[in-house]
Amino acid sequence: MSIVEVLDDCKNYFSNEELLDTLEEFDNPEAGNVSQLSSHHFKSILRELQDAYLYTKKCDRVALLELMYRGF
Repeated sequence: MSIVEVLDDCKNYFSNEELLDTLEEFDNPEAGNVSQLSSHHFKSILRELQDAYLYTKKCDRVALLELMYRGF
């Protein structure tokens, strides 16, 4: 499994702030076996962060993550 898949599966154990911080700190989000599902899991995490931080100061941070990982 890739790190993103594990993070998505365990996201209920983290606060949204922890998820955001973790994604911002990734050096290599593709560590492990990357699959088509990795993209699905990453989008799932981003969707949760978008819902949590829409119309807040942290919305910019989520948008930067989307740009940074758009090819993932």
